[in-house]
Amino acid sequence: MTTDITIEGVEASFEPMPFRTPLKFGAVVIESWDFCRVHCRVTNGRGRSAEGWGGIFMADGWAWPKSPPDSPTKVSLMQEIAVEFGKSLVGSKGHPLSIGFSARSHLEELRSERSEKAGVEVPILAALVAGSAADAAVHDAFGVVNGIPTYIGYSPDFIDHDLSSYLGPKYEGRYLTDFLRGTYKRAMPIVHLVGGLDKLREAEIEEADPKDGRPVSLDQYIRREGIFCLKVKLRGNDLEWDIQRLLDVYRLAEETLPPEKHDSIAMTADANEICPNAEYAVEMLTKVKEASPRAFDAIKYVEQLTSRDMETNPYDVSEVAKLKPVLLDEGLTSLEALDRALSLGWSGPALKTCKGHTEALLTLAKAEVEGLPYSVQDLTNPSIALLHSVGFAARINCLVGVESNARQFVRNYASERERQVHPGIFTVRNGVVDTTSLTNLGLGYGL
Repeated sequence: MTTDITIEGVEASFEPMPFRTPLKFGAVVIESWDFCRVHCRVTNGRGRSAEGWGGIFMADGWAWPKSPPDSPTKVSLMQEIAVEFGKSLVGSKGHPLSIGFSARSHLEELRSERSEKAGVEVPILAALVAGSAADAAVHDAFGVVNGIPTYIGYSPDFIDHDLSSYLGPKYEGRYLTDFLRGTYKRAMPIVHLVGGLDKLREAEIEEADPKDGRPVSLDQYIRREGIFCLKVKLRGNDLEWDIQRLLDVYRLAEETLPPEKHDSIAMTADANEICPNAEYAVEMLTKVKEASPRAFDAIKYVEQLTSRDMETNPYDVSEVAKLKPVLLDEGLTSLEALDRALSLGWSGPALKTCKGHTEALLTLAKAEVEGLPYSVQDLTNPSIALLHSVGFAARINCLVGVESNARQFVRNYASERERQVHPGIFTVRNGVVDTTSLTNLGLGYGL
């Protein structure tokens, strides 16, 4: 089609971004990550040229938490994959969905090559994160060069084949636009992360905590931003602590928010793979319900309770799913992995643009057709990575809202230019962000 693109060039750069306060999830504590920014140049069949952008953290602590090797080596390997993957896309032609789908095999080849060279297995999740910024840049450039929002470009007006090309005969006659909103939702609730080291109350703040004018404790965030959606990081191996943490967070939200907001309080619970078994989660949820039925009702889903490796640790979570939806996060590295999880009682996927825009779109289609609940989460996304994630969430019908964790943990999580163009996305008011600044070109960055 004349709207198809040819990729002329892809370049990646990296910038260290120190955190203002440590982020703890599972057994990992993060104090800094490198941000990867990718620039892509394309032409379309009409001879027009344009550029697109993508960005993501080289989040080794999340995508590759187990040692060895050390963190600098992991980051270096992820950066190498990001650069080489971008180079491998140059010369690719077609629709970005087809390009991204085919490029998955190139990414897996790069992962194998780097694993052999380094003498250590690079996880597929680390490779997906490393390649995600280039994938986003291609989709962004496609929309810009054709003068459209990228999300409109998944209709039969812009792509000459349906989803059966990727997902099988069940999807004949179906297109991604069947599952996407025609416009962005004008406002999105923000899901605030309550990390394992986070202070809940102002009285807990210590001399060593940040003094940069931004909130530190959860009650300060609630008073300033009006947040009412809360993602609670659990220890996963300390049942009494986890139960009390959920109860304390809910109680604090009720105390701090005005009464008319109490019925809007939504919580999610994330153990980041640490739970020893599904029975742990059943007991935790049961005891929360006994202690506070309102706190239990506020929990909308739990995620990644047990190991991401479902072949080695095939825990059946169907009993947990009878109490609350159980969403797959770190374990979601392919559609086949989602099928495996569903066979073990998981409820649905946690979508993340950090695993690739193409992957997120195809997983969305499967979730919609199969009637699965799904959420949109971030990777403490700063800068254009946050704009991408919020824009994606505003085009679909996910549970609860969209995460925006960088404002909590990253010192300089947005440039002055980004703040000027998107003040409503980088500033939370009444618990939501205003998406009306997202443009009708590409992925909406407008930068």
